[in-house]
Amino acid sequence: MAESTLKNMNNQHIIKIGETFLKEYLTKIGELESDKTISDKEAFIARTLGKNAINIWSGLFSDKRSPFFATKLPTITEAGFGGMMKAFAYFTFVELDEIFHIYNSPFQDNSVKGLLAPLLADVSKGKITEIVSTAIGGEDISKYFVECEKIIVGNREDAKNPEEEISKKYLFGVQIMFDDSEGNITKDVNPKSKKDVEEFALTIYKNNMASFFSSSGEGEVESKKLSSEEQEHLKNWMAQMEEGEIAQVQDLIDNCNITFQFAKNHSVYLKDWEKTKERMENNLKNGILPPGVSANLHRAIIDATDKVIQRKLKRVRDAFEKKFGESIYNYLGSDGKTKKLFGIFG
Repeated sequence: MAESTLKNMNNQHIIKIGETFLKEYLTKIGELESDKTISDKEAFIARTLGKNAINIWSGLFSDKRSPFFATKLPTITEAGFGGMMKAFAYFTFVELDEIFHIYNSPFQDNSVKGLLAPLLADVSKGKITEIVSTAIGGEDISKYFVECEKIIVGNREDAKNPEEEISKKYLFGVQIMFDDSEGNITKDVNPKSKKDVEEFALTIYKNNMASFFSSSGEGEVESKKLSSEEQEHLKNWMAQMEEGEIAQVQDLIDNCNITFQFAKNHSVYLKDWEKTKERMENNLKNGILPPGVSANLHRAIIDATDKVIQRKLKRVRDAFEKKFGESIYNYLGSDGKTKKLFGIFG
């Protein structure tokens, strides 16, 4: 790449470079999968990590809450272009480390681990690190990941809260990108409030985790029935849905302090989904499909949505017990729906 094309780069140029890195990375993962060097599951994990890495990369230069939004960026020369590749490697490893940290942490809720178990139960962090290293740049990148891990672990130990940890490790990736070991870029460009920066970083983090959790719940068996375009549609659909359902449960936890009302929400969620699922099943049976949606994709959406809702209901049950110190079934029937009691429930 000629030096002249690297100077005076704006945010869109940076985003396009990230997209190019991702395209090359996914091509390499595809080659490894085709050669049977890696399993379908390993390829699936590696692809998700790469896509999530670019979600961070793009968000840093497209989100209005980011300190790098709509700002003049430092000049990049051909000699310094390696920092961009290192940044892509760093963000990919950030995602890899986070997923395995969640799965292996002794303090993590078992329900969360259960969401990741279908993908990670028989896959080692070392193996995925090796695959990602090969796809990005081989031995040099593998050695670089050792440095990345030290940075990430140190940041995790020093951070005062999760929001600070996430925002700092994302911003550090930009320092790598522009070879700024002193951290001057985070001081000099488009200052934002700490709250804004942490909110934008947390939004990216939640989207990435929702994407990974929804992907882990569906597996490759259903995906193989779909075209590549349909797989992407399903993934995007589930990522958005998972994020929305998690947010709804969190709102319930934060704002509902009455036991019977909290329990009634569980019943409402369940009843609403049963009605929606019945309608979708009948439409599928009668060939009534949304425009551009095949029967296979419609089937996959129903099954995947059911898994998301079941996870949502479990979160509600677990949160109820943690918040009120008793079982939610003291207020519900065995079917998870509210019982008639003095006219309160219906």
